[in-house]
Amino acid sequence: MVNDLAQRPECADILDKFAKELEKKGKLDETEDGKTFIESVFDNLKKIEVNTRGAGSGARTDGNTIWVRDYSHLPTAHQNALYAKYIIQELVHAFRQKGTFTDARLGIAAESILNNMEPTIADKIREGFKATGYKERDMLGHYLINQFCQYTQEEVNNGQPQ
Repeated sequence: MVNDLAQRPECADILDKFAKELEKKGKLDETEDGKTFIESVFDNLKKIEVNTRGAGSGARTDGNTIWVRDYSHLPTAHQNALYAKYIIQELVHAFRQKGTFTDARLGIAAESILNNMEPTIADKIREGFKATGYKERDMLGHYLINQFCQYTQEEVNNGQPQ
């Protein structure tokens, strides 16, 4: 489900843009033969744990492990959609070859990406982010990824992803 979501053109495009921006600030993981960059990063993780205590508000990573909140109380499609969304967000932190990129660094990359987008789309995304009340440097990266890398409510209502 994570790979399916990451391979959607709009998601793959935004992840590629993040990789290009983040590469300016640190060496990225190597892409393994026959795999996409996101698949290579995913394969380099040691494990994913469903764990409310370590997950923060949705998920977090140290570059080796991703901790995701427990959503087992939700229907399967809802659980999987949330797991896929949060895992992709945390994979972007783990793009760095050694260590991780911080939320602040993702925010800087997101701002650069927005500055190079078609202005009406970028303005709409900025307005939506402003309405969340988050500080730009802290959560803009996650917010931008969410705009392109998540299942629609209609897909979830129709039982996707499984």
